[in-house]
Amino acid sequence: MTQKARVQSILPPPRWNSIKDPIWLASTLKLYRNLDKYKFPGKLPVDPRKLILDLEQEAILKAPSLNAPQYFPAEKVEPLEKEYLYEYFLASQSFSRAHTGEGFIIDKSGSFLAVLNLREHLQLHYTDTNGELEQAWNKLVSIETELAKNLSFSYSSKFGFLTADSSRCGTGLITHLFLHIPALCNKYSLQELREKFGSDDIVLEGIQDNNDDLVGHIITVQNRYTLGLNEESILSTLRTAATRIAVAEKGLRSQDKQEGDVHVKDLISRSFGLVKHSFQLQTVEAMNALSWLLLGVHIEAISDIDAGMLTDLLFACRRAHLMERLEGKGKQELLPDQRATFIKEKLEKAKFIAN
Repeated sequence: MTQKARVQSILPPPRWNSIKDPIWLASTLKLYRNLDKYKFPGKLPVDPRKLILDLEQEAILKAPSLNAPQYFPAEKVEPLEKEYLYEYFLASQSFSRAHTGEGFIIDKSGSFLAVLNLREHLQLHYTDTNGELEQAWNKLVSIETELAKNLSFSYSSKFGFLTADSSRCGTGLITHLFLHIPALCNKYSLQELREKFGSDDIVLEGIQDNNDDLVGHIITVQNRYTLGLNEESILSTLRTAATRIAVAEKGLRSQDKQEGDVHVKDLISRSFGLVKHSFQLQTVEAMNALSWLLLGVHIEAISDIDAGMLTDLLFACRRAHLMERLEGKGKQELLPDQRATFIKEKLEKAKFIAN
């Protein structure tokens, strides 16, 4: 691979159009690890960071569980490519500040991402879109086990795996479950959802930082603690919480479908008109409108388009992914115009069912 290779050329197309569960869209699992006998990246000058980078890179690139992994030095990755990685893997932390002495490793599965020396020595990131949380965890464990044969991780008998952020010590496992809940969002605010479905063990957030609005009506269910728990109990707690939310969402969708709620249909029809006739669309308004249309498909208020295509559009209208879909023709100053045109073309045959 040359240094000019693009990360998009390694990754397969996003799999949003083949998601099986209409509510549970994806799960991301992250393991934070640091190398023994070395300071955390934030305390290291450039030369030791490069040494650690070489050690990590060598171990990961020869891990048997990975499918043709490739390394990208952070200083050679363009800003838009970093944004694409951030969007593709549904990351909770931006990669825009990654520079010399830091890097990324991805493989051709489109599920695995390693972030090297950004805040921790290692972030092992695995994305699942099949609703197989435990299987994804087993895959991540197998990768970590292979790396541990060549790398010694910082570990304390009292505090577990040590991390730069003390709140991530212990298991070092942070998991996000992404749920699409427009029917619940129509009834409850984010704060009310937290009160109804939250607990001491989990955190409910949106996909956009520092925003109380659930953009695209997508809520993330995340474990609050990593210390004093084992990985199995973390995953079990998250699955239980996600199931409760999904059951409530399904109940409201069924009710909306049977009763033909006028308010819900109005939201769907307004969104349909917005995406069909707008000349400019910003990311958030596009995602929110497409979310209502996706609900419309499930309650049979929208026809002649399948849920998979709408789910794909929901994620593809974000900046980096849209620029990639435009195949080099995207321009930042024209992106709202191009987003509107892109969505209109995809929804050309879609119809709103008034009755």
